[in-house]
Amino acid sequence: RKMGTFTCLVVLWLACASETQAWAPTIRPAAARTYARAVGHRANMCAQPSSEGAAQQKVQRREMTGKAAKLAAAGACAFALVQPVMAANKKRKIEPVIATDRNMKVLKSTKWLAKHPKPGMRELVVGLNGEPFWLIAEKDPTDDTTSLAAYALKAECTHLGCLAEWRPPSSKFICPCHGSEYDSVGRVTRGPAPTALALAKVDLLDDDRIQLSTWDLPDFRA
Repeated sequence: RKMGTFTCLVVLWLACASETQAWAPTIRPAAARTYARAVGHRANMCAQPSSEGAAQQKVQRREMTGKAAKLAAAGACAFALVQPVMAANKKRKIEPVIATDRNMKVLKSTKWLAKHPKPGMRELVVGLNGEPFWLIAEKDPTDDTTSLAAYALKAECTHLGCLAEWRPPSSKFICPCHGSEYDSVGRVTRGPAPTALALAKVDLLDDDRIQLSTWDLPDFRA
């Protein structure tokens, strides 16, 4: 914030200085001759402006430069004031949420697994920050039953944010916008996507609701 205030002061000082100094260069005869040739006139027809006209042009340039500098100062000050807020929002902790379906109905794990009895089945739900996430059914490592995976995958393609669709026949996610592909756990198998699909942690609450929270563990796909 101190740096932002300092930047405002410097730019404002430059804006004030522009009111008493002509920063823009005067029009040179060579430029006038070039313009004359471009429009089909002879070079010697482009006469030098009178001293009164030159002074008036100088004042106009000074005024325009001063206005531009003031606009730049205002923009710099606005950025300096907004930047701390943007940084704070970026660092803000994302609170856990209860998963809901597209109709904002709270999901219960028992009913969800009854609808998705086979390992590998998945469904889009509303998760962190209201973003779409894929809930995934997987084989329970302790027995032959199907359970809810301990992770969910954010459905937004990491290229430009399109919705990565699940294609069961090929067992992969495919972005319909630019063709990026991901395997069943979200690893990139074809670009232009730069990184894997984002992870979220999945927990089952005592009342059978499904909770999604920020992934704070090492990425098991690395």
